[in-house]
Amino acid sequence: YQMPHLTTRAFNIAKADATIDISIDNWTYGDEANTPTVTTVPSGLAASVEYKLQSEKNSEYREWGNGPKKAGIYNIRASVSGNDNYNVTSVVDTFIIEKRTATLQWTDTSFTYDGDNHVPSATVSNIVSGDTCNVTVTGAATAPGTHTATAVKFTGADAANYEMPDEHSTQFTISKAEYADADVAVTIEGWTYGDAAIA
Repeated sequence: YQMPHLTTRAFNIAKADATIDISIDNWTYGDEANTPTVTTVPSGLAASVEYKLQSEKNSEYREWGNGPKKAGIYNIRASVSGNDNYNVTSVVDTFIIEKRTATLQWTDTSFTYDGDNHVPSATVSNIVSGDTCNVTVTGAATAPGTHTATAVKFTGADAANYEMPDEHSTQFTISKAEYADADVAVTIEGWTYGDAAIA
């Protein structure tokens, strides 16, 4: 047999699709952010991690850095940039930064009737240092008796990161006023015996 004339033929080896997976646990607002876990097949491929808040519909993904801070539901995306052998590929998962449960401290729960509306004051605690979170209280009353005040919503720049505790009402009392405390003057004119008494 004799070898044929030298013949060459071009061929192509297509890039493969890498497999990538990402996972992360939820955490509570104000706690340290959890670290995402990224795995690739083959292992060792360089991957970038980004996030975006789902409620911000038209927002761009942001680099992970130290992770997001605000409470909410997030998308997290891991991407392999690709190389000579593997295509660019990405995967998206979700995680939640849970709202922090605030606590309420009630003051001024006893009053004396004076004709004005009264309601206890509530201050918010278990909040992150530097945050602004106040509370709106309803249930003001005037009449003597036992009444209920209720914290109905948080206000302030950081209020969206907090949720009400299960117990967010308190009772308060308005006592009757003592007559001795009132400034009362009584006058009456005299009359003659046998005449009708003057009221």
